[in-house]
Amino acid sequence: MSPLPTQMTDHWAVQPGTDPQIRQIMWPIALGAERAVIELAVHAHRRLAGIPGLDLVPPRWLHLTTLTSGPADDIGPGALAHMIEEAQHQLATIAPITITPGRVLYHPRAVMLDAGPAGPFQAVIEAIQTATRGTRRSTALYHDPAFIPRFLQ
Repeated sequence: MSPLPTQMTDHWAVQPGTDPQIRQIMWPIALGAERAVIELAVHAHRRLAGIPGLDLVPPRWLHLTTLTSGPADDIGPGALAHMIEEAQHQLATIAPITITPGRVLYHPRAVMLDAGPAGPFQAVIEAIQTATRGTRRSTALYHDPAFIPRFLQ
């Protein structure tokens, strides 16, 4: 993810091997309501302002994407509500995670902040996987085993 990329690419461009017509279900952890995160984002935005082509994420949309569950079409009728309910049940048993923003991470598609070690997020990822597997026709889930908790700037 670092050092500095020689050229930024469009974060919103369709990536090779993906079909833009297929909607994906992703599980973000919203951070935009946390005052400290908002203040940090505003500070970062001031420092990044003016860089041509850089699309800054509004503080209220800051998030960590933990897991991509796959195509929305793999979820049968009524199953999405069940998946969300099961995820709420699973996640309610997990103690809060402390996110410690750290170093700036650079990727050709984004500027991000490190959100601390991946270990504490493992229980969250497992809870989401459990909820998702119970409602999808396919069992394939995308989770990068080299997951680095980070949020977009």
